[in-house]
Amino acid sequence: MGMNPSAMTLQGSNTYLVGSGKERILIDTGEGHADYLANLTSAMKSVGCEKISMVILTHHHHDHVGGIGDIVAKFPNVDTKSIYKMSQEEEGEEDAEAKLVALAGIKPTKSTSSDQKQPPDSDSKSDRPQQLPMNYQGITDGMKFRTDGAVLQAVATPGHTSDHVSLLLVEEQALFSGDCVLGQGTTVVGDLVSYMKSLNRLLGLKPKVVYPGHGPVVEDPSKHIQHYIDHRNKRESQIINVLADLKKKHDQNEAKNTGDSAVGSSGGGGGDQVGCSEGSSGTHTGGHAAVWLSSMEIVKIIYVNTPVKLHLAAEMNVIQHLRKLKAEGKVVSTFAVARQNKYAPDSSQPRAQQQGNSSSIKNGNVATAHHQHDRATHTSTSASTSTQSTSNKVVWALATNAAAL
Repeated sequence: MGMNPSAMTLQGSNTYLVGSGKERILIDTGEGHADYLANLTSAMKSVGCEKISMVILTHHHHDHVGGIGDIVAKFPNVDTKSIYKMSQEEEGEEDAEAKLVALAGIKPTKSTSSDQKQPPDSDSKSDRPQQLPMNYQGITDGMKFRTDGAVLQAVATPGHTSDHVSLLLVEEQALFSGDCVLGQGTTVVGDLVSYMKSLNRLLGLKPKVVYPGHGPVVEDPSKHIQHYIDHRNKRESQIINVLADLKKKHDQNEAKNTGDSAVGSSGGGGGDQVGCSEGSSGTHTGGHAAVWLSSMEIVKIIYVNTPVKLHLAAEMNVIQHLRKLKAEGKVVSTFAVARQNKYAPDSSQPRAQQQGNSSSIKNGNVATAHHQHDRATHTSTSASTSTQSTSNKVVWALATNAAAL
């Protein structure tokens, strides 16, 4: 146990000693909590393990690699030649979980307090993806690691991160799943397309048991993994249906307003009913700002039974679904400003710049979570001036050729 319980890590990070001899393989190292080494050495003593022969890291997140420095200091035989991790596909890849930690104001620090929280600091290194303090050996898909009584086979499972690897204990058909599959709940995803492929690959392995990076042991892996797949497909359908319902209401209002305008004044609609376009598609939707929703607004519609403290994590997942759907041509996005909790493209920017910014999803959605919260907590006094403020956001709408599921 990594001794680091939190809303993100459940009861804490699970680390595993694998093998049956005096030297064993350690999978993951926790985040570097002061009490972890005592916990590890006690576990080693209880099973007759005297040394750690190698360390295998499932991915680069702090709560899995943060304890590596302490391991190296405690066990002199562990060095750069016996630490293994799969390489990241791209330097400086976007890290959804690191971004989430920064937004939530949680700094993963080496401390005796496992739930220490501090204000977010965008310049702090702890807000960025964790980098190992030393070199390591690379892992390739299918690579095998041997120790007394055990053979582990690497299974590349990108999606949570690009460098994520699961490990199959060949003798028992048991799977160490890292953060690809948790013992309870669902995981934060960095690349949904890759993640779905990884889930299907793990399902095809037909493991008899799963030892996850967080949460309890999974005794019925096939059912559990299939639930993960079904859950993602359900979320995708929910997002499409939310946007489809919004578009349907928008079209109905457009038809009504068109009829009303024939007999109404020439002044047009209210100040927040702004003509807008469907992001980079360049297709004009014709009228109301309400045709667009931010990722956090989608969260508040879909995750009605989820505690508010977990909405940021939910938003990261929604963003990944939206990116996948956009790549498939099912949704469109644009860069927008907030106006009385409705959205429209920023008319102060040239159209070409609006379209260029429509793909700037990463930074735009980081801002969304904070500004959404800020608006929700405004007093009635400040609300009266909200129409004058401009907060850049990415907002989403159903593509013209898409339909509800």
